[in-house]
Amino acid sequence: MTTSPVQIATCTNITLDQILESAVVLSWKDLLPGIRTSLVHVEYHLGPSGPLEFLKVWSSITRGHQYLVCDWTCAPSSVASHVSFSNDFYSKDLVQMLESIIQHQDAFSKDRTLHRDGWVQIHPPTEVDRRSAETCMAEAFHWFVALQQDRRHYTE
Repeated sequence: MTTSPVQIATCTNITLDQILESAVVLSWKDLLPGIRTSLVHVEYHLGPSGPLEFLKVWSSITRGHQYLVCDWTCAPSSVASHVSFSNDFYSKDLVQMLESIIQHQDAFSKDRTLHRDGWVQIHPPTEVDRRSAETCMAEAFHWFVALQQDRRHYTE
């Protein structure tokens, strides 16, 4: 097996906060059908060397009350990590987006010195927010596909 002589590039114009917000916005209707949610929060923690250690999505239906939507925790290498849902929330699209984001988290710019703990606050999205999230996610997934093709080229 050989490795790529090129350093892994990043989606430098997309931050981790932006891609996480886009994932929630794009799955809002599946995740929260008919629920009048005032806010959704994404909470995460970066480990000492930079990778995500945990990620949680919270819904605030009533001011001052939050309900866990889903969470992900970095598991030991012998145990598979996955997104787990709580409180009757579920979105297949959110699972797929979060798992791709987590798998390729190094692609997104992060302030590794100031942002050990991240908190993204998301209001109910407008149509403009949805289009912006679609553009952000499409750019990220385009980059993921290119990276996978590059990795296959250097491992064959």
